[in-house]
Amino acid sequence: MSTVYCENIVVGKFNLLLGYTKEHVVKLEFNVSPLSEKNFLYFLNNNFDKVCKNQFKSEYSLIIEDYLNNKSTDLNIPVKLIGTDFNKRVWEELMKIPFGQLKTYGEIAKAVGNEKASRAVGNANNKNNIVLIVPCHRVIGSDKNLVGFAPGLEYKVDLLKMEGHQIAKKGSNKLKKYLYYVEQ
Repeated sequence: MSTVYCENIVVGKFNLLLGYTKEHVVKLEFNVSPLSEKNFLYFLNNNFDKVCKNQFKSEYSLIIEDYLNNKSTDLNIPVKLIGTDFNKRVWEELMKIPFGQLKTYGEIAKAVGNEKASRAVGNANNKNNIVLIVPCHRVIGSDKNLVGFAPGLEYKVDLLKMEGHQIAKKGSNKLKKYLYYVEQ
């Protein structure tokens, strides 16, 4: 174990928590609730000897800000994946999805060797420790519906629109939440 640094990134409506070592990013998540930062620090404290708040913007932070400001499509940042072997296989597959492209949960399941594991892929996406760089937002349902995004579907909608996708609303479900889908 080693020292991990953390900082906050705010670009428009996007508020992110970044954790990294000198070698790679280990955690990047949306700061969407009072528990977000607490859970973020809990993860870092359980996986590293020392957690330090960085007072300056890191190179990683600047790259992420450029991406969120539409100045770059490249998030080629070294990462260290922390999770189960299956989750790591899913996350590695997600990192192969280029900017502006989409895959279904079923396509990812097939790519990791179990075409019937769509739900397990969804679970791995939910446990993704490094959003954006491991682009779980680029995974959609087989019917082109936007499903499952831990910080909230509105963030997934915004990210996919930023990447050039046309997203439409269709009605709402029993919980009065809008359903979204990708238009072709």
